[in-house]
Amino acid sequence: MNIDFFRATTYGGFQKASHFQVEIHAPSKVGMMPGTNAAGHMYVRECNIPGRNMATSEIKYGTAPTTKQVYNSIPADFTVTFICDAGMELFSYFKKWQDIIHNPVTGVLSYPDDYKGTVIVNAMDTLGSVRYTHTMYNAFPENVADISMSYSDDQFATFQVTFSYTESTSNNTNSIVQALMDRLQIPGL
Repeated sequence: MNIDFFRATTYGGFQKASHFQVEIHAPSKVGMMPGTNAAGHMYVRECNIPGRNMATSEIKYGTAPTTKQVYNSIPADFTVTFICDAGMELFSYFKKWQDIIHNPVTGVLSYPDDYKGTVIVNAMDTLGSVRYTHTMYNAFPENVADISMSYSDDQFATFQVTFSYTESTSNNTNSIVQALMDRLQIPGL
């Protein structure tokens, strides 16, 4: 058995961590991300596709052993690491978004509809085709982290933004059968 056959029969191969794209669609009050297209993925260095936590409580009935039961699910935060542009415009953009959420001078809070957007992570195969999409709705930058600066470090400066969101959807954009046909270069039916 050769490696190509093995890859073709494992549901379209394996996902490479470096084959992804992040789209951040901020509300109109925030505007477009500087130096990027509307989706704003050019400066993304890394991200995570968030999981989900189950909120449980311990239940004990009489003399039966204590068990855990789920009463809610909690979406995990979504964190993106960005590479800083020379003018720190991207960092300022996320700080502006947070200023729209809560004005630090007046203390005024905005309505959620005014500051929530949508964030999409696309996982792609080695040919650049989107195979998996994770969409987070009602997303906003809960935390914009510090930028570490150092005279002893010649690397690009980075910063992280952690988004909170209320709901998410995930879907495979191509079926397993289509992925196999693509790998084996079989024309569609």
